[in-house]
Amino acid sequence: MSSVESLLAPFLLNKADGMQSESKVLSAFDNISNSLNRFVDALPQYRPVLKSAGTDSSSNVADGVIIDKSARVPTGKRLVVEDFNVNFTTVAGTIRIAILDGNDNEVTDIVRDITASVNGSGRTVLDQGERIAILGQVAGAGIFGVYFSGFLQKMETN
Repeated sequence: MSSVESLLAPFLLNKADGMQSESKVLSAFDNISNSLNRFVDALPQYRPVLKSAGTDSSSNVADGVIIDKSARVPTGKRLVVEDFNVNFTTVAGTIRIAILDGNDNEVTDIVRDITASVNGSGRTVLDQGERIAILGQVAGAGIFGVYFSGFLQKMETN
């Protein structure tokens, strides 16, 4: 007998309770359904975080100029960036990866002094309203593309 059957068997076998038994069964199903919905809602949603269209970004910008940025982290969510990939096809100039706040002001640098292709895992956590960005650091005629991946997860509010 499965766990669901064992949960419902006493209600289904006891027909003397009539409507009370049906009410208990419906209540049990509601509790199971609500628990499953909360579980699914808490599962990570994997996705690309920042993805350029090929190698169309240029490092020929001044320090602090935003070259590319992700979407903002939605309210009630947290973003975990797991993998950073910057792929230069023409090496020149220096860029950096930073976290931006809700007004696109720099919160902190994650990786500085990127001058050539770099790949790696990060596990950088961004809170609601923040975003990740590629910024210029030292101007130069470098051409590159980016692909960052990670997952969104609902924040617990206890």
